[in-house]
Amino acid sequence: MKKILTHNGRFHADDCFAVATLQIYFEKIGEPIEVIRSRDSILIKSADFVLDVGGIYDSETNRFDHHQSGGAGKRENGVPYSAFGLVWKHYGSKICKSQKVANMIDSDMIECIDSVDNGYEPFESLKGISNFSVDDFIKTLNPNRLEQKKGDDENMPFFNEAVAMCKRILERQIKKFEIVVEDEIEVEKIYSETEDKRIIIFDKSISWQTVLCKKPEPLYVVHTKYGEDYAVTAVPVVAGSYTMRKPFPKSWCGKIGADLAKVSLVPNANFCHANGFLCNATDKESALQLAQKALENNE
Repeated sequence: MKKILTHNGRFHADDCFAVATLQIYFEKIGEPIEVIRSRDSILIKSADFVLDVGGIYDSETNRFDHHQSGGAGKRENGVPYSAFGLVWKHYGSKICKSQKVANMIDSDMIECIDSVDNGYEPFESLKGISNFSVDDFIKTLNPNRLEQKKGDDENMPFFNEAVAMCKRILERQIKKFEIVVEDEIEVEKIYSETEDKRIIIFDKSISWQTVLCKKPEPLYVVHTKYGEDYAVTAVPVVAGSYTMRKPFPKSWCGKIGADLAKVSLVPNANFCHANGFLCNATDKESALQLAQKALENNE
């Protein structure tokens, strides 16, 4: 049984996700593990894996700490590694279908967690609104002063609950990006076969942003929704952004039902988001009409 040790006391996203990563890995290869929380030097020396404590980063001996002088290195973009990022660097590709999937998860999620844990604020405040991050969420799972017990073993249920949530999030991220990578091939094919590349049409739910946001022409994507409706999504300037290359006309925004049908001149249009990035219609032909009229509109 492999012994995985991380620090005791308050837990954070980086140590919880680092443990969750190894849980997924050892489940995959069918080996049992024991998780220990301690700062005891004897236990640290005897553990098979040491995460976020111990002052050493050495992948050959499975030591993954970043608190030592000089840290544990940085990514090419300058974001420093925390325990999560270090474990993921060596084990992410072993639990994903490819290194590409592992890299996408690192960029989408792990960089942010590592940044916060190293004291680098990755967010910009918007009108005084603070961001509630994954790290904030995990911190809320720590026992408060009324729940705190003297012995670390008695506090393990709080930690185990947090790790279980991190494991579930990570498993969903892996599945999500494995599908994204699979979809990229089909999206590239449909894009290349489309004559007017300003409007790209998909007849099924598919992950398209990682491909189409890198192409210069696409402005709108027509696609099916859950249920029978079709949707038209304005293409963002970068994947995941809500800043659109060409938002829907301002006169449409916030309109629903007959009000949208009247202003758009598309009888079966039924919804336009107030921020102008999404329109719905009851059928594919109407969705295509919405995309075409949006192209022609200069509001």
